[in-house]
Amino acid sequence: MNDLLSLFVENDKKDNYEGKILFKYLKHRISLVEKWLKKFIYANIEPKSKVFLQHIISNNILYLSENTRIEHFNSLLSNKINDIYNQQMLLGTYNYKKLIKVDRYKANNFYDKYNENSDKIPDIELKETIFGQVFKYYQNIDGKLFVLQKGDRLFSVDLQGEQAIDVGGPYHEIISCMCNELQSDYLDLFIKTPNNKNNLGQLRDKYMVNPNLNKTIHKDAYEFIGKLMAMSISSGEALNLNLHPLIWKKILENEINFEEYETIDYIFYNLINNLEEGLKNKEQKLINSFDLNFVIKNSNESDIDLIDNGKETKVNLENLEKYINLAKLKRLNEIEIQIDCIKKGFYSAIDKNVLQILNWEQFEEMVCGKNKLDIIDFKNHTEYYGYKSNDNIIKWFWEWLEKSKEEDQFKYLKFVSGRTRLPKSGFGFEYRHIITKINLENSLPSSATCFFTLKLPNYKSKEILIEKMKYVIENCTDISDH
Repeated sequence: MNDLLSLFVENDKKDNYEGKILFKYLKHRISLVEKWLKKFIYANIEPKSKVFLQHIISNNILYLSENTRIEHFNSLLSNKINDIYNQQMLLGTYNYKKLIKVDRYKANNFYDKYNENSDKIPDIELKETIFGQVFKYYQNIDGKLFVLQKGDRLFSVDLQGEQAIDVGGPYHEIISCMCNELQSDYLDLFIKTPNNKNNLGQLRDKYMVNPNLNKTIHKDAYEFIGKLMAMSISSGEALNLNLHPLIWKKILENEINFEEYETIDYIFYNLINNLEEGLKNKEQKLINSFDLNFVIKNSNESDIDLIDNGKETKVNLENLEKYINLAKLKRLNEIEIQIDCIKKGFYSAIDKNVLQILNWEQFEEMVCGKNKLDIIDFKNHTEYYGYKSNDNIIKWFWEWLEKSKEEDQFKYLKFVSGRTRLPKSGFGFEYRHIITKINLENSLPSSATCFFTLKLPNYKSKEILIEKMKYVIENCTDISDH
């Protein structure tokens, strides 16, 4: 089948009308066969046969449409969740939810000390931050317990010294805080790319895995992150992670080319290209001008010897090809230890053959949710209590939200729900946004994050509404504030 498909792919690249028609027909037939198998056979066949069919479809998934991939992935994931659910029912562990204690005052004190201290030492031992506090409860928990039904929560949270009761809002808030910490200087598990640090090249806003962290506690933390990714896909609790595409591709075990590094470390990528050109043209003076030894820096600016005593070995025309090959290989594999831990965590929860149906963009969106708010979808999933959709205050609210910057739209989402992202499915049936009237004209808007509810006074003008909304999304986004 693969050979036949490859033949049609080659025909499709050529100016061959018959080949193009046959290729489109073949893709259509694969889609029909897959749907027929699922509808009439898949539900009743033996497990071994299911694995065989999944293997057939997965090996040819590149030729299926995006919608068919997603449909097939959701079907396999649903079967996986049901299997785990049945096992947990038998073991009596279904709906097992830890009640975990999180001390946000402790985390805030750590932030203050970090910012005041010139040494800037992050939470290496994972004891002070919110991520570290949650991690200690889940360091050795079976990955299967991270596979949840849609809308379920991994844990209930007791916010120490705070009055909040967790009916959902504090949970979403803590997940958001963990993601924010992972992309901050308070933790070292993910780092800014060299492109970000050098203010050069593309994808400067993306984060990379830290290649320097390989102690047992850090390996366990990366494994925990992999399990959290599985939790987000199964439950729909989107993780606000802005990771470099290389990470998603490596988890999927996609082939990685050195060209990826142009969007990670533009300076290093350009150096290698210049050296390859110099090698091709045997430009000894150009090579000497770089004054290189057999050592490079990784993405966290740490020196890596390419050979024994690399710092003592000069690069010249005779050994340049060896230097280039070793430098590429080291950088391409610099985060293998950490990625293997993330994969170990993820695949302990969700089978590899289920995930690899997706391409990396689909995988990222499954984990991280939508990176834009669909305001029309927002409106369509909003209910009003005390107001009508055509009241002036409601019209003003939607006009403000529609015209707000994307950053402010997500701040509103966090204010009203505790979430910083919605899942790939958007609002779906499980989310309803509520706007309810309160009779306190001069007060600030407030929210009930557990119930996705905005409590909105009936302000007399659009200007007052905008002023009040801007204030609360900037200053009142913590659970304890509202």
